[in-house]
Amino acid sequence: MMDRPKDAASAIAYVRRYLELMERRALDQAQTFLASNAVLTFPGGRTITNAAAIATNSGSRYQRVAKKFDGWDVCARTPEGWTVFSHGTLYGEWIDDSPFENVRFIDRFEVSSNGIIRQDVWNDSAEVRPGKPVASDQKSGLPKPGGFGDERLDRIFGVVWSLAGETWLLQDRLAHLEGLLAEREAITRQALADRTPTPDERSDQAVRRREYVERLLEPFTKP
Repeated sequence: MMDRPKDAASAIAYVRRYLELMERRALDQAQTFLASNAVLTFPGGRTITNAAAIATNSGSRYQRVAKKFDGWDVCARTPEGWTVFSHGTLYGEWIDDSPFENVRFIDRFEVSSNGIIRQDVWNDSAEVRPGKPVASDQKSGLPKPGGFGDERLDRIFGVVWSLAGETWLLQDRLAHLEGLLAEREAITRQALADRTPTPDERSDQAVRRREYVERLLEPFTKP
């Protein structure tokens, strides 16, 4: 576990590490960065209190999402507390497998010697995402944005997405490694092309992932 922040610089490092863990869906580790009374508020006014519920919230919108940071700002609030701002753009894939990038975001964190006590998130995703958020109805069976309203189910869904996220991360790293090998001619580009999924194959893969999660959640999402 990372040491608690002691000054402005370590407060930024603390928040950055927390966001890295959330991006990897290392939810148990990320949870240790949150104070016991943490309140996390996301676009639309959705209030969340734990890392697993964040995965539930984002899992209804994104296949995966990551942040490109353009800058950080910090100011002291109390002798043992800081306000940390990060801003930049989001990129990744929507739930329908379509890619996106350059979606602006700002995060505001209140950090103390006890960890992160508040996070407020603003971004433009509602302006650019395809279609409307899908509620938990006959159309999809997935939960409404903001979670199930039951912390136990939020945690179950968070674990599912954590495991899926780790799998997809390994796939991305393998693709990157294969690209490096091709550049160094350790593997032929034809062999690499033969292993690269076509757009149709990627679409089928996305459907299978979604159906898998829907099957796991079906007992909890039936009316």
